[in-house]
Amino acid sequence: MNVARPLALAALALSLLGCTPRPRGARSASPAPAPPATPPAGEVADRPFRAGTPAEQARVAAAVDALATAEGDAFLARVRELVAAGELAVPALLDALGSPSVRVRSQAAYVLGVAKDRRTIDALVAAATLDASSVVRGEAAASLLSMGDPRGLAPLVDALEDPDPRLRVRAIDVLAESTGQRLGYEPDGPPSERTAAVRRWRAWLEARRAPCPVPSPEPPPDTPEAKPAR
Repeated sequence: MNVARPLALAALALSLLGCTPRPRGARSASPAPAPPATPPAGEVADRPFRAGTPAEQARVAAAVDALATAEGDAFLARVRELVAAGELAVPALLDALGSPSVRVRSQAAYVLGVAKDRRTIDALVAAATLDASSVVRGEAAASLLSMGDPRGLAPLVDALEDPDPRLRVRAIDVLAESTGQRLGYEPDGPPSERTAAVRRWRAWLEARRAPCPVPSPEPPPDTPEAKPAR
């Protein structure tokens, strides 16, 4: 599994845990939208996860526990380890979404987005919409978009108004990566400019949700009444 692209965003994800946000004026590239994740051949949405051996389960548990304290390169090493474990790691990561620690929940949501197992989508939707922490909601939403699920859009648009500038940076970078646009939003811009840009994002989101109009069927052409046969 290729983890290079999502790991390139890990510095921004980690910035929510204490690093300094980018100075004003710093911009990120806006690449073309990523294609939706494709489930592995033969994957079934409700297929149970493979349990693994006790030794494998212990290694996964240790790697998930390390998310609570891992920093920088150590965090990336744990991400690689968990992604390499494949579906063996997913149950422990889903359990971590219920941790009392905001940090553990957000890290678990991030790793699930790198792993891209589509059986985790329902849990990520719940985290993106219901978690009490805006950081967790943002990471879960980013993970949904990484799997091509548009339900990650609205929580990230909401995050553009978060008081934490680091979360605003993370939200706009993920939105820009997924949609190829920024709509004039700068996370460290003047509040009035941010407010106007958020309105544009909300209008875009509403337009995207609107159903396409269905044209009315054309009435049949008038036909002369048949004359009775003589």
